[in-house]
Amino acid sequence: LCDQPGLLWLVPWIYWMPKKTAATSERFVCPASVGEIIRRRAFWGAALGHLCTNYSLYLMIVWLPYFLVSERHLSMQEMAREGALFYLMYAIASPILGWMADAWIRAGANPNFVRKLWMGIGHLTIAVGLLGCVVASAHTSFVCLLVMGFGCGFTGPTIYVFAQTLAGPAVAGRWTGLQNAIGNLAGVIVAPLTGLVVDRTGQFWWAFVLAAAVTLLGGASWVFLTGPLARVNWPREIEQPNQSLQPTAG
Repeated sequence: LCDQPGLLWLVPWIYWMPKKTAATSERFVCPASVGEIIRRRAFWGAALGHLCTNYSLYLMIVWLPYFLVSERHLSMQEMAREGALFYLMYAIASPILGWMADAWIRAGANPNFVRKLWMGIGHLTIAVGLLGCVVASAHTSFVCLLVMGFGCGFTGPTIYVFAQTLAGPAVAGRWTGLQNAIGNLAGVIVAPLTGLVVDRTGQFWWAFVLAAAVTLLGGASWVFLTGPLARVNWPREIEQPNQSLQPTAG
């Protein structure tokens, strides 16, 4: 356990985790099978959007250090400093933008409009940042990294709001697990595909253009393919959740 600090969260979780009882087990039994979920167009809209959202994130995780060193000719110290800007902006923007979206909805805005607007703006901003990174000079590419981090601040808090809203409380766990599994296939795709493109072309231009195109596809999937952002009515659902409750992004 000491060698794996990431496992330390298990200690408070075991202590404070929800206690399972017969009453809660009966109440929250999942009324939708995996087959029923994957037959929904809204699920595939969210799953494809999730995958495309993660594509640019995994590109940064896997390839940003090499890009900054090999193509922008930064030193290791400069690479670490400028590469951290993306994550810093992401961490700052996410809670602020998530709170803004929730506040706007609490003030009476349509949740469907706000959540899809956030996803559209976020993906467009990320795509602009990606293209800017590959065409900007080494001295200005850090600005594009900040732009990308800001765009991720729109998308990051909103991904699972779609899953919670569409699935409803009783199906949210199963839906989210399936959506997350498909979304993280981006990590399997982006590393070898980007390597192949860079190896064939000798530069990152087409790899970043491809990532920008995938990002825009993800934005379109969230906005159009998911359909109305409203809870799916499952035929075997035991009880109807309170429709006035809106999942939050914060």
